[in-house]
This record gives sequence, C-alpha cells and structure tokens, in this order.
Amino acid sequence: MSNLSDNDIREYFRSGSMGFWKFELENGKPPRLYADAVAKSLFGTSEDMPPEERAVFLVAHVHPDEQELFNEYFTGLLEKESEIIYRYIHPVSGEMYVRCTGRCISRSGNIATIVGYHSKITDIMRLEPDKLLENKLERTNRDLQKEQLRQNDYQKELMDMVSCGILSYTIPEHRILHMNAEALRIYGMSCIEEAQTYLKDIFKDITYIDPKVPIMLRKLCHEKDTLDFECIITNGKGEKTNVLAKSEVFVTPQGETSVVTTFIDISENVTLKNEKSILEALCTDYTSVYFCDLAADTMTNLKCDSEHCAFETLSDPEDRMRGFTYCMTRFYDRFVIKESAPDFTEKMNAKYIMDFLSHNKRFVYRYRSKPDLLGNEHFEMQAVRLNTEGGFKVVIGFRYIDDILHEQERQKEQLETALAQAQFNNDIIGAISKI
Repeated sequence: MSNLSDNDIREYFRSGSMGFWKFELENGKPPRLYADAVAKSLFGTSEDMPPEERAVFLVAHVHPDEQELFNEYFTGLLEKESEIIYRYIHPVSGEMYVRCTGRCISRSGNIATIVGYHSKITDIMRLEPDKLLENKLERTNRDLQKEQLRQNDYQKELMDMVSCGILSYTIPEHRILHMNAEALRIYGMSCIEEAQTYLKDIFKDITYIDPKVPIMLRKLCHEKDTLDFECIITNGKGEKTNVLAKSEVFVTPQGETSVVTTFIDISENVTLKNEKSILEALCTDYTSVYFCDLAADTMTNLKCDSEHCAFETLSDPEDRMRGFTYCMTRFYDRFVIKESAPDFTEKMNAKYIMDFLSHNKRFVYRYRSKPDLLGNEHFEMQAVRLNTEGGFKVVIGFRYIDDILHEQERQKEQLETALAQAQFNNDIIGAISKI
C-alpha cells in the first residue's frame, strides 16, 4: 500500500462521486455545513455559498418522503455513527439516490462537530437491494406505528362514547390495560392511574346478587370462558351502582391473560322496578290510580279495575289528552249522584287541588255514584303531591268505601247498644238503691 499516494485516494473518491462534509452545531446559531468540491457538486451548491445557507439548502433538497427519516438520522449522529440511503433532489440532475455516513467527532462547550461523506449510488443501487429494503421497511414500520397510534386514539374515543363501561386488566397482576370513561364514572375514578392504585379496594366493594358469582369468576380465569352476572358497585364516595356485567377472558397479542368486563348501569331500572312494586302495594285498596301533572292539567292512567274509571269514561283518545279537569267533568256528568256532591266540579279540578295541596299534605273528597257491578256506590278520592322538580305532580287514587261505611255503621250500632245497656244497668242500680 506504500505506492498508494494521497492523490490516488483523492482521485478514487472524486471518480466515485464521494464527497466529504463537516457540520458544526453551535447553540444559539444556525448550523454550518462545510464541504469539499465533490460534496458541493453532489449537493448542487456553489463554491462561494456560505456554510449556513449550504446547510439549509441540503435539508431543503432531501426528497419530501425522506425528510422525517433524514431528520431522525441526523439527530442520531450526535450519539453514534450511522448510515442512511435516501433520495435527494439535485437542482440540475434531478432525483438521485445517496448514501450518507457520518459520525460526531467532538462535543466541547456549545459546539458539536459531525463529519461524514456523501456518495452518489444511483448507478449501483442494484448491488444493494437489502439496504434499500431495510430503509423501506424502516419507513413502513414507522408509518404503521403512527397509524397504530391514530387507531388507538380513535378506538379510545369510540369506547369513551359508548354508554356501557369497559374494564380490561391482566391476571394475576391486575394491571389495567384499558378503562373507558363510563367505567371511570361508575367506579368514581378520575383517571386510569387512580383506578390502578385503588383497583383491589374497588373489587372488595362489589356486592354480587348471586353469591356463587365470585367462585365462578375465579373458575372463569382458568377456563377462559364468559360469564354474565349482576352486581352492585360501590365507589369511594359510598355511591352504589347496579350493573349488568359480562366478563370474558382473552389472551393479548403479547401473550398476557386478561379479563375484559363490560357492564351497563341499570340503577334507574332497579329504582323504577322498586318504585313500581311499592306503588302496586299501595294501590291495592284503590280501584283506579292516576299520575297527574296538575300544572299542565294532564293525567296518565296507572290502574283501572272498575267501570267507574274516570279515564274510561272518555272513549275518544283526543278527549283523554285534554287532561284531569276535563276528565273529572265528564265523569261527574256520567256517574256522580249530584245531590251527594254538589261542589264536585268546584273542587275536583286542577287549580283547586293545587291550591289545597300547597298548604296541606293530602286532599280527600267523597261522593256517591251509580252502583258498580258489585253494588258499591260510595267512593273516595285522595290526592298526594310528589316531591319532584318541575310542574305540580300528584298521585290520585279512587276507591269504594261502602265496606268502610258499613263497618262504621256497625260499630256505631254496637256503641249505641252498649250505651243503652249501660244506661239500663244504671237505671236498675239506681232503682235498687232507693228500696
């Protein structure tokens, strides 16, 4: 190799379109790019172009599809030697392939110096299919990663929009993989990190309607099956939520065993069910019951077991939409014995009852009507205001009281008989005492 002169080496690099360059990076100043004649020709820059402008020119002529890859490569040069093959748009020759190798040779104070070489490889690309494929795969992988992130964000937004809660965690580690907005609300958590901290405590505060469910859930983890169940979740504030849940065991792409539980808040349905049961129990003694918004003068039929049902007096559905006062007026015309209730239309209207219930807990009105099929003719109406926001809502019930009146009459007769007997005994005792 002793016969290999410096001129031979320079000629080799020149004929092979291989030029050397140096980048200087200084804090607070634009990057500076220095280059030999071959590199300047390769860049397409003039001899007298300032190094600051040459740095901008080089970056600006990297192919748009390669810009991000080039930036990552250049940033990596500060840490280790690296090589890249990319497309460069030469201002005269047009698009060409370039191999660029560089290394950071010094970092002192505020200045870092990177040196390297550019080599035009358009004519020898066929000799390096693996390197080109590597670059292509790297770009493809980066694009797929970005797309995956977008998909993850999109899926998270979708899961946060659904009305059911979704909780996914690994077993046995209980590491949360995902928890959507509805699940966080039900568990009373502000974020997944908080939920992770208190997850085991949360699980302890779950009440299962079927006591066998905890055993079935533990069995589920080993059999990788599904389970439907109902439970009550109590959050950290003591608030309870009735849910219908479904748990299923999956194996993640990373090989982890995970449990995915979806659950629907049915608290309102449970409350309505309980309220309906209570209402049905309270309505046992009433032949007909209505829910009325007296402010809007509307009524809804909840129960009607008698032909003396105010709602049923209106055969036309449009008449029923006219409300409580209209129904009571038609009922009075059809069934009520007028002499028994001369003030019926005055008191059995929305305005009067609203005024009365504004100062009293209960409104009661009795009247006689034409006998029903069982011969009952004495009836009583009771109205109770509901503690709800908006409007003036009441529950109104009608019941026959013939049996009550008969019992009162019987008790009155018994009392009168007892008083008469007591008076007779008194008189006997008084007469005897005078002898």
